[in-house]
Amino acid sequence: MKNNINGSYRHALGPMLLQLEAYEELIRVALKVILHKFEYIRLVNELTGVERVIEGPRVFVPDPTEVSLRNATQSKEHSAMVQHQC
Repeated sequence: MKNNINGSYRHALGPMLLQLEAYEELIRVALKVILHKFEYIRLVNELTGVERVIEGPRVFVPDPTEVSLRNATQSKEHSAMVQHQC
């Protein structure tokens, strides 16, 4: 969700009945990322440039300002960017 007054983004973790505030806008609905054993995902914060690697097994929700990296490709579709360890 995006706050149209200050431009900030936030996640609402479900399942829940989502109540948007007066100046909020729903940008998209996405699934949580499921990492199995020997899987990982690289994430980069678009604002700070800080990179982090999350390893499985784990279920998590990336921050609103993070993009996934796989080779030279960036995406907000995090589930499609999961990589396998060799």
